[in-house]
Amino acid sequence: MPGPRRRIAFVSISPALRALIVIAACGCNGGGDGDGSAILTNQSSVSAIVVIPALDGTYIAFTLISPDSHPMDITVDYSEDRGRGYRGAKLKEGKVAGLVTSPAGVRHQVIWDPLADLAVTSQSDLMVRITTRDVTNGISGAPAESEVFGLGTNTAPQIVTVTTPTGTHGGIIPIEYTIRDQESDHVELLLQYSLNGGATWAEGTPADGGDTWWSVPTAPAAVARTVNWHAQLDAPNAVSATARLRITPRDIVNGIHGSTGDFSVDLRGPTLANFSIGDVPGTMNGTAPYTDSQGNLVSFQVAVPRSGWELRATFAAGSTALDPSSLSVTADRELGEGFAAGTELGGQFVATATGAAWKIPAAYALPAGEVTFLAVVQDAIGNSSNQLELTVVAIDAGIAERPFDWVDTWHLNFNTDQFAISSSYSDGSVEVTVNAGGNGVADYVEDLHIIGLQTDDPTEECAALDTNAIVLQILLEETLGRIRILYGGEFDSEATSFAPSLHFTTTQAGATSALRIGGDDEAPGYAIGRAGFDYRNAVGNSNETTTLGIFTTNLIEFYINSSYSFRTRFDPTTPGRGTPAGEDDLDHIILDPDFDRLDPTNAWQENLRYDRVWTAIDGWARAVAVVAAHEIGHSIGMCANGDPPSGLFGGVTGPAFAGPYTTPYHFDSPGNNVMAAALSFSATLITGPTGYRFNELEQAYLREWMVLAF
Repeated sequence: MPGPRRRIAFVSISPALRALIVIAACGCNGGGDGDGSAILTNQSSVSAIVVIPALDGTYIAFTLISPDSHPMDITVDYSEDRGRGYRGAKLKEGKVAGLVTSPAGVRHQVIWDPLADLAVTSQSDLMVRITTRDVTNGISGAPAESEVFGLGTNTAPQIVTVTTPTGTHGGIIPIEYTIRDQESDHVELLLQYSLNGGATWAEGTPADGGDTWWSVPTAPAAVARTVNWHAQLDAPNAVSATARLRITPRDIVNGIHGSTGDFSVDLRGPTLANFSIGDVPGTMNGTAPYTDSQGNLVSFQVAVPRSGWELRATFAAGSTALDPSSLSVTADRELGEGFAAGTELGGQFVATATGAAWKIPAAYALPAGEVTFLAVVQDAIGNSSNQLELTVVAIDAGIAERPFDWVDTWHLNFNTDQFAISSSYSDGSVEVTVNAGGNGVADYVEDLHIIGLQTDDPTEECAALDTNAIVLQILLEETLGRIRILYGGEFDSEATSFAPSLHFTTTQAGATSALRIGGDDEAPGYAIGRAGFDYRNAVGNSNETTTLGIFTTNLIEFYINSSYSFRTRFDPTTPGRGTPAGEDDLDHIILDPDFDRLDPTNAWQENLRYDRVWTAIDGWARAVAVVAAHEIGHSIGMCANGDPPSGLFGGVTGPAFAGPYTTPYHFDSPGNNVMAAALSFSATLITGPTGYRFNELEQAYLREWMVLAF
């Protein structure tokens, strides 16, 4: 059955005058199959079909064009229902085999015998179709159709009634009507709409799902039918309480139209904000090219495993409540075994008011290669959102491609002793002294002395309580918990981490990788961390030398005399500026594990001291956790240089979404990205979604929802 047709201009036909009906139509062109090899095609075309209707013999003229002048056989068919169905036409005259052709076209004609084929001779919904077959290779070409024509007498069709919709409508609006035609012709419906109560009219667009508007059956008595008006397509974002729809029927002449009364439309649709691998934005998922530093457009694609990754849509309502269950998602290739291209996948998604997600199971595994998904969602009154497209490259992701196919347990080593570190205070400034070589005290502990979170001079009560050990243990737990959170886990548990096989611990037993935390950098400068880069996390990594690890000494030196945020946090405990933890007379109270900050019987001085010490502890743990997460990120594959599928935008400085701190193996995406090349101490203190985090592409890498490939 033919699909919907483009609107074409009709002329009124008078059988007596034998008016001409002309249409240009083309056959198929040559091409190639999926592997690029040449295939045989029928490259002929049929053009300028001219029909002169007559009951005693309908004249049909046409032109055959062939680039290689191959002779053509033709088949002539007729339709009594405006092209819904065709039958072979009985011809009175004319040759149909071995017709000559040329690149410029050769004119031919045949005579059709309507009386031999038609049971009813008075009808105005006729068409003829001509199909070619290349005599040389036996391949048929695409058929060409004439315009609609009529034979015998004709009475114009009539719209009898049109029902006015009630309530507010959007999207595609069904309109009920009744229609009649004396000859029972199949008719076309011409739709017009008005948003101002009929003062002005515009051409309307019929939509699928109701009548096949280009071929509507009729009868002499009124028949009830429904046509769908694609209101949102015609008048996007329009709001009107005086909308109307007018329907005009047509066989070969315009009939008597009918119109609704006024009804309300609100055509402001919802928004499909993102459709991607997890929450990876469209700028980084390959949907659009980016402009590199030389001004060139660069296209890229993201590689994904064939299954096991999450396809996610994010949407927002327009003026009307969104209908999450209306999400429609299709793929352009077969998924799994038996889910054909175009299969509706929306029902597989778990939907909420703001988004929907589907973790693709093995049963729906993608075929290897490019796969394109399309998504759209509607609101409660049928308005559709914008359509978004996602194209990915699916690969068989084996051990070589998966960064977390093995359990990688990271030892956060706070116990290295590679330097002798001390500090002094004079005239408001803190001076840090570092000498190479250990001195029997962990470098991390010596750094804590500089900011007053350890002391060599505790009060008697603090010495008895061992507040140094209490503060140190709290710092280790806080830092460990913050690293887990940055990697998608819970503070006290890794159950919901991005990469379940990635673990963090402060003990050495069972560790496969390590990162030293504390001390200086043997190399000159103010780097606050350095680690080895391991593409796809292929092996365990040890970052514990004098040039690898987290250089908390440098972190202190960089900020302690210049940063307002740093001094606000640490001045109350820094020697010379404040009182180190363990030296205040209240510290044995507020550092006791049984102290409850919310106890209403606390003295205000106790709460004040508690807040000052804990502000320093919290700030230090957060800053160290961000740097540690960054350096561990390098050793598990972030940020691989180049764009996807082989990289994570490390060193790619051209795109608008790459900030100034993008350097080799670093990517400065919008916001506070853990993997940017520079760190702001004040930004490490921000909580929530605006604080430091791995960007969405990095999160997808950690989840193994995308892979580094090729």
